Amino acid sequence: MSEDHPLFGQRIRWRPPFIRMPVDWRLLILLSACLGLTSCGVSVKPGYIDDDKKAAQQATAHFHALYNDQQYSQMYAESHQLLRRALPESAFVTIMKANRETELGRFERVIESKENVVFGSPSDAVEVRSGYHTKYEKGEVTEYFAWILDDKKATLGLYKGFHGTLPLDDPGPSPSPTPTRQKL
Repeated sequence: MSEDHPLFGQRIRWRPPFIRMPVDWRLLILLSACLGLTSCGVSVKPGYIDDDKKAAQQATAHFHALYNDQQYSQMYAESHQLLRRALPESAFVTIMKANRETELGRFERVIESKENVVFGSPSDAVEVRSGYHTKYEKGEVTEYFAWILDDKKATLGLYKGFHGTLPLDDPGPSPSPTPTRQKL
């Protein structure tokens, strides 16, 4: 883009300020930006992901133990605040009790499971999404969990269960203040 300079009447060519700088300055700014970005980056190590998956697996085993012991209020109390804000305890207990008494019966065993660690979830914590093929007294169920890890402690953010065998890849969206209420 060229235009006449208002004072001198000469044609000048406009260039962005960064382009008008000497090359040495441009390189220095670029190098500083790169160093700044790498020093502020997130460090992800495979061991941490494995630890997160293990925490979710242990939390799922605890969930199933509480379910078999019919400790629904304790399950609710130990869940993440996102779930508790979205679903009243009475509704949670009613759903879990109906599942235990009429739909599923006792939990027996895990047939297959898959965990995915997700960073940047709505709660700004690490989230582990788990899919489980499980055997209950009255049949096979596909269960989806979203465990939210705060200080390596997994708390339940989302639970969904479906009769039969479905893909374990992804339980769906992250926990939100208005989760889908689903009865098995």
